Amino acid sequence: MALRKLLFTFIILSATIAAFPQDTPPEIKCWLCKSNIHENPAPYTFGWKHEIPYVGTSIGLTATALILDKTNTTGAYTPSELALLNRNDVNPFDRGATYNWSESASNISDLFLIGAVASPVLFLTNKPTRSDFGWLALMSWEVMSINYGVAYTVKNLTDRPRPFVYNPEVPMEVR
Repeated sequence: MALRKLLFTFIILSATIAAFPQDTPPEIKCWLCKSNIHENPAPYTFGWKHEIPYVGTSIGLTATALILDKTNTTGAYTPSELALLNRNDVNPFDRGATYNWSESASNISDLFLIGAVASPVLFLTNKPTRSDFGWLALMSWEVMSINYGVAYTVKNLTDRPRPFVYNPEVPMEVR
């Protein structure tokens, strides 16, 4: 229960801390800028010239992942197939993961995923980033879609069972 309260406090603080930005220091010495004074308020260069390769990669990887997922013919394990699985067949490095299962941790993980997807909205809480919200949201989308594309492409190409299918304590409908 104490862990739940600590986690709840952490989530609330993480979500609200951006709403209270600090004042900008009067002058920032910058070894990158020509005049030794930080002149560019944004640390990124925005423009379609820079973004097109990332947008293309995002769309390509996400499309590949979705196509592989739709064409993957691997079905769910039957109870008799699950009974044949043995944790000792898993390599020693990954075997410890076969003992892990927590429905509450799974639910908390889902909340963090939703929070990560919604986090670009926090750019609206900070006055200097409001004007760049569109570009920052685009960059966030690129990062998330590239991550999704790579992860799900690898999952569909390797067709490796998740560790929890080896754990008899996990409910059968989940396994």
